Amino acid sequence: FLDYNKLPYKVVEVNPISKKEIKWSEYKKVPVVVLDGKQLNDSF
Repeated sequence: FLDYNKLPYKVVEVNPISKKEIKWSEYKKVPVVVLDGKQLNDSF
């Protein structure tokens, strides 16, 4: 979807054990999208 609509994004690899890359979030599952400062969880 993001590629198709030419929306810029950054992929972050998340360590499945430590999940240190998403420590800032209470939600610990991926995917996570942050759009305009609002966190969107899971798939729609």
